[in-house]
Amino acid sequence: MFSVPPGYQRTAQIKQPKLDGFTGFIDQWMQDDLNRPRKQRHTAKRIFERLCDEHQFQGGYTTVKNYVREYGQRSREMFVPLAHIPAMPKRISAKPWF
Repeated sequence: MFSVPPGYQRTAQIKQPKLDGFTGFIDQWMQDDLNRPRKQRHTAKRIFERLCDEHQFQGGYTTVKNYVREYGQRSREMFVPLAHIPAMPKRISAKPWF
């Protein structure tokens, strides 16, 4: 938030050469976690530890953490608020109009 000057928009994606070969593993683990209870899902820290232990990942924790956060934002369900035009006022009378 503070590292980006106001009004600045990044035009290209951030390149993550150390992470590129491992995104398939992360995506698969995150997809598998959707079927698990919330408390048993992978955290960014656990994903980083698994990458280092099982796949000899040489990158940093922050790179993995940012990718996991972006993955969650990409897969989150979005809602578009609906704007309704106000209806005509109801006709109130003692007699039915039909």
